[in-house]
Amino acid sequence: MQKNFLQIFYRYFFRLLLPGLLLVNCEANANGFYISADLGTTKPEESTFDYSELYRLAAGYQVGKLGLEMSIMDLDKMEHNDLSNSYVEIKGFTTHVYWHQKFNKVLGIDLGAGIFSWEADATLLNYEAGNDSDTSPYYDVRLIAEFGTFISIHAATRYFKDVSGTDINSLSTGISVHF
Repeated sequence: MQKNFLQIFYRYFFRLLLPGLLLVNCEANANGFYISADLGTTKPEESTFDYSELYRLAAGYQVGKLGLEMSIMDLDKMEHNDLSNSYVEIKGFTTHVYWHQKFNKVLGIDLGAGIFSWEADATLLNYEAGNDSDTSPYYDVRLIAEFGTFISIHAATRYFKDVSGTDINSLSTGISVHF
């Protein structure tokens, strides 16, 4: 008797119901807690520094169209174009609120604004040149594709200022897991 029940459960739940639950209406992504990871590039505008990699981990909570997100960002090493062994490393935390708009059951956009609290370490010709820390405005635009009730992917552009007040733009892609 128990073996038949498990076979029926397996046959109908895992083969029919579970995939259906993952593909059904994506509205479950619109509310609740989520974690996110991004990988991308950054480039200071009008600067002698080259592109650098961007790593970002975030956690957020969304209710309806409004959300709050906090993240840790690491801009890796921005290499100087003219001087070898010279670079700037920027790491920090962001806190921002965003507005979420769905276009349909799969696609949506997030528009966010907040602050970026950062620390920067500069190296000039292999010698530590100094460090600084501050906060700057932070803006975030994400195009989101939601798959099922738990997973979404996004492409994002972010804008903030570095230690010298130079504008930095970033592009990244990421994945979010919703709970």
